[in-house]
Amino acid sequence: MSGWIGIGSQPVRPEEAGAETRRLIAYWQARCSGRRIPARADLDVLDLGPWLGRLSLYEALPDGDFRCRLRGSTMITVPAPNHAASGILSLPSG
Repeated sequence: MSGWIGIGSQPVRPEEAGAETRRLIAYWQARCSGRRIPARADLDVLDLGPWLGRLSLYEALPDGDFRCRLRGSTMITVPAPNHAASGILSLPSG
C-alpha cells in the first residue's frame, strides 16, 4: 500500500495505520476495481460490520454536493449538524 488515505481528519500512510485500519483500507481498495473509489453497490454493510460505528459514508450528488448516507453510532457523539436530509453545501460555514 502506498500514498495517503484520509481517515478521520488526519491523513495517514496505510503502512503507519493500525492493523484494524489496514484491514479496512484493504477492503476498500479491493472494491475499487481500478476506480478511485468503490461504487455503492460494491460495499456490503455486513462486511463493514467491524467498522460501522466509526464510518461516515457520503453520496456524491449530480449538483456537486454530497449527502451523508451513513453516520456511525460513535460518530453521533461528535457534535455536528444533522445533514442526512440535505447536502453538505447547504450547511452553514464556520
